[in-house]
Amino acid sequence: QEQRRQVQRSARADETNLYDIPSTLHATYRPIPIFLKFLIGIGSLAIVGRSKLYQIVTSPHFRWTIASAYTTITNAFTSLLSELRAFSWNNAKNLIFYLFGTSIIAILSTLGIQEVFFRPSRVSTQYLMENDLLPSRLSRYQMVTPLSLGKLKKHGYDSSGEVSMSSSSWEDDDNTAPRPIGVHFIQYSGTQSTQQLPDRQLNDQVQEQEPKQIDSPKGATETSAKHQRGQQSNLHAIYLHHGFGASSLSWLPVLPPLVERLRARMGIAHDAVGFGFTDRPDEERIVCGNEDCGIRDCNGSRAGGSFESTAGDQYSVETNVGIGLALLNDSVDSLESSAYSTCESGEEKSAKPIEENEAASARESARSIAIFGHSMGAKAALIMAKTLSEQNSLLKPKLVVLVAPALEGVSLAAIKRGSGSSSSAISSRSGKSGSSGVMGRTKEWIGSFVSVWKKMFVDLPFQYGLRRLVSGNENFWKNALKNFVWGDPQKLTDSDVLRFQWPSIGKDWERGLLAFSRSRLSSSSSSPFDDDGRLLRDIQRLEGVRVVIMYGSKDRIVVIDGVVAERLKQDYPNVKLVRLEGMGHDPFEEDVDVFLNELEKVLGQACHSSNG
Repeated sequence: QEQRRQVQRSARADETNLYDIPSTLHATYRPIPIFLKFLIGIGSLAIVGRSKLYQIVTSPHFRWTIASAYTTITNAFTSLLSELRAFSWNNAKNLIFYLFGTSIIAILSTLGIQEVFFRPSRVSTQYLMENDLLPSRLSRYQMVTPLSLGKLKKHGYDSSGEVSMSSSSWEDDDNTAPRPIGVHFIQYSGTQSTQQLPDRQLNDQVQEQEPKQIDSPKGATETSAKHQRGQQSNLHAIYLHHGFGASSLSWLPVLPPLVERLRARMGIAHDAVGFGFTDRPDEERIVCGNEDCGIRDCNGSRAGGSFESTAGDQYSVETNVGIGLALLNDSVDSLESSAYSTCESGEEKSAKPIEENEAASARESARSIAIFGHSMGAKAALIMAKTLSEQNSLLKPKLVVLVAPALEGVSLAAIKRGSGSSSSAISSRSGKSGSSGVMGRTKEWIGSFVSVWKKMFVDLPFQYGLRRLVSGNENFWKNALKNFVWGDPQKLTDSDVLRFQWPSIGKDWERGLLAFSRSRLSSSSSSPFDDDGRLLRDIQRLEGVRVVIMYGSKDRIVVIDGVVAERLKQDYPNVKLVRLEGMGHDPFEEDVDVFLNELEKVLGQACHSSNG
């Protein structure tokens, strides 16, 4: 293990932040050796023709010698050929039955042997981290407690203009706080010299920088300079949410250039629960009164507890946003600590004092953030922006970019939801204790039976089928991305495929996807964030927040081009729509430069408009 840690991993030539899957791990089923296939074929023939074989073996003239075995096989084929010459429907049916039975037994034997001895690798993220095998040099893995939305702690600036620092920007005042979970995320810190400077120096240096020379009409130099100073230099962080079936690795190609070109201090993207390398909690727990007695398994429940499903709680979009807020909160603490320690050391002690309001303004602008959301992640981006805007937070959204947003009632058809059961897991923890006595035990037994039945006849078959679909063909992701995701299949590279293939070696990824899907299907309509259209309207009305929707003209998954785009312009007039010609569902992966250039054009237009 120590030797493995010392091995220097080389990044891919076409994507310097991405590693290849180690040769000791396998993303797909390995092929069965030829000699074993031969034995499976012979065994299948023997099983189907066991009655005929038994007659031959028990014959008094049969001898266990090589010569007799050769004679037996020759006679069997001769007999088969003679029966075929004397064709009859009865012989044809027997032959079809024989071949069909042989094929079925051979296929089942192959699948069973492959599942036991040649199955894909399944490793935990903890294992990858301990052995320095995480998929990217930007990868991080740590325990995170998702923040409960609406529990933002009240704090801001004191009378001297200094930030009222605390151990955490968030707090939970009850027993319903989400449980810690291991989260995989990627994080990139800008290489600009402004990143490690305190907020006052950051703004001073930005104002002194020479504006970038661009082709513009005469007299537009001043406006361009304002754009450089005001638009690109005051982002504390960029946060990115991935889409369904993807992971934070999807943002890997665009994250570093996005942080650099928008001059943000850092960029962060995490794997939502159920995807990538973030831990996948068990869906079922046993609750003893108001306390959690532990994770429930298929063997039954602990005495004194009541059966409870918590999939909707742990795999919900609210939990996903809570993880992002926790990571952002950590970034605030780390950057502020770095900035203040720098300011208080060396020559910084004699720095020129500035006015109170200027200090507050500088610190306020330095904590502006941009939030990106792709496809399914668009809703998480909107909820994060709404939560931060409504709370007395150190972070305020300045830019919200939705890429191919999969929003119900906006770009997708509205889906009517029932009352659902996802919210019961949250409320039951703070409610009355579970039933006791005969009724309580009866409920436990019924719950255990339902749990075992679901695992045996629903979960396990689904997980096996999903594993076979994704890992049974080494070209699965390549074909899927080429046929459904990329607008121009010629732009698809091996690194693009690898970013989607990496998570398939994660432990229990099939179970996580099933739990996530079940959570979404059973989600409650009483959630305050249920109406996607209302969320988008609320965000577009926020003062100082720019909302941009970017979509590909060849998107086959979330089709916005045409009628939907026209409706969006009418219903959401403050949202800027950007059409990316020839792009598919993942434009930021398909062509990074085009995506960033179009985004910068929009931000430049917004700045010119605000200063015009």
